[in-house]
Amino acid sequence: MSMIFLYILEDPESLFSTPPTTRIRRMSHVCRRWRAIALGCSMLWTRVEVEHVHPDWTAEMLRRAKRSTLFFRARLFDPPEHTIKATKLVLTQAHRLGEIHLAGHANTVQDVLGSVKGEASRLKS
Repeated sequence: MSMIFLYILEDPESLFSTPPTTRIRRMSHVCRRWRAIALGCSMLWTRVEVEHVHPDWTAEMLRRAKRSTLFFRARLFDPPEHTIKATKLVLTQAHRLGEIHLAGHANTVQDVLGSVKGEASRLKS
């Protein structure tokens, strides 16, 4: 079942078109069994987006992803404060980041990049 959930998240037609958290939430609300499977599969929580998401939810996703490599995306064009806070939170996990996709105004992107701590040994793009 975890493999099916992962396949749904990896669908190239929907990658980043519907936020991964929305798809995961839908799958995990079907029944108790599906929820247990979703919560137990750390790979489901590795695609982190921070738009329209409270920083507490971002922290929960990072926790559920355990030690897995993270794939992070943020659009920072006049973002609300909670998006900045969540972005900075993710960037403190530089050692876990495999991909970072940041788009936004240069001053905002520079500001959040100041949150990067330590080496990004897994970073590929």
